[in-house]
Amino acid sequence: MYEQETFEKTLELAQKAYDNDELPVGAILKVFEHSSNNNKLIFEYCAHNQTNKNKDPLSHCEKICIEKYIESREEYINKSNIIVDMDTGKEYEKLINNGDNNLTNTENNLKNDILEIYITLEPCVMCYGIIERLSKYVKHIYVYYGVKNEIFGATTVLKDIISNTNDKITFKDINDYRTVEIIKKFYSENRNERVN
Repeated sequence: MYEQETFEKTLELAQKAYDNDELPVGAILKVFEHSSNNNKLIFEYCAHNQTNKNKDPLSHCEKICIEKYIESREEYINKSNIIVDMDTGKEYEKLINNGDNNLTNTENNLKNDILEIYITLEPCVMCYGIIERLSKYVKHIYVYYGVKNEIFGATTVLKDIISNTNDKITFKDINDYRTVEIIKKFYSENRNERVN
């Protein structure tokens, strides 16, 4: 369930991104193992956008968090004969794109995981695709975002698809406009940056 304190930490991560000349977006991924008694927190990872640092336009903070989640659950993923070596970064794409048949055992081992993703800005279409793909193998994913991204945001661009297809993902707009202020400040000081 939503925690304001966790969202506040994403704003700190966005500030850290800003301080490092990155688009100021921060994310926290919490993973809970669901049981009949309660949901136990088993994993938490924080990240901010790192497209400049990694020289990779796809280094969005929620994608980085999901990669770390997959790495942390490596023992389950390896049981399904998927090789995960996070040193190269390619293995995550292999996992996401390998096809459903290779993930059968992974689904059985991750099916009790409940994910909460806190992010300062609504996920883009690419990141939504990763979240949607992952939702097939976990119990549920909750995505709490600070503000809508009216240009690239998944719930805006894919509105009809998202509202009608996946009941294992819940989006919640927090409407915290501090996110907008730091992004505006970033672009006013970095006029040559591309919007992404």
